[in-house]
Amino acid sequence: IKESSAQTVLALQKRGIQTFIGDVWESKYQDRFFDVVTLWHSLEHMTEPLRVIAEVQRILKDDGVMIIAVPNWDSWERKMFGPHWFHLDVPRHQYHFSQSTLAGLLEARGFQIEKIQRIAPEYDFYSVTQSFLNLLFPNEPNALYSFLNGGKKAGLKHMLAFTWLVPLSVVIVFTSWVLKTSGTIEVTARKRQTTH
Repeated sequence: IKESSAQTVLALQKRGIQTFIGDVWESKYQDRFFDVVTLWHSLEHMTEPLRVIAEVQRILKDDGVMIIAVPNWDSWERKMFGPHWFHLDVPRHQYHFSQSTLAGLLEARGFQIEKIQRIAPEYDFYSVTQSFLNLLFPNEPNALYSFLNGGKKAGLKHMLAFTWLVPLSVVIVFTSWVLKTSGTIEVTARKRQTTH
C-alpha cells in the first residue's frame, strides 16, 4: 500500500492481512514470493514507476501475473478534453501511459503481455462526465468528484449539466470501447520463466 487511510490499514490488520505502507522495494519481500501483484490505478501515482516494475518482477514467482490498470494517454477522452481530462490529475498523477509504452516497459522487464482490456465501466462513464463538467466549469475542476467524496457541495449548475451530460457520455464511452480508445487500460502480463 503506497497511500492509504489509517482506517483501511486497521481494517486489513484486524482481518489478519499483512499490510505495508511505503515503496514496494522497502518491503523486503523475498524473491519469487507472490503469485499475483496488482497495481490498480496506482502506477501513475508512483515517482519511480520503472523501479516499481523491476521490484514486482523480482517478487513475482516465475510464471506469476501482474495486472496494471492506468489511465490511457492515447484515449479519446484525453484528446477531446485536453487539460480538462479528469484522469490528467496533475500533480497526483506523476506519469501517464499509452498502451504501447506500458506494454514496452513490461516486455523490457521480462513480462509477456497476455491481455489488454480497454473497457472499464466503473471508470469510463464517470470520467467522461466529469471531464465534460471540467470543460464547462474550468474554475471549479472535479466538482462532482469532490461532492461524491464528501467534499464541497456541487452546485445546481453542476447537477443540471450532469443530467444532460450522462446520455452524451454513454454514447462517447460506447464508441471509445468499439474503437478500443477508452479512458483506461488494464494490462495483464505474465513473468517469463527465469533460470535459477
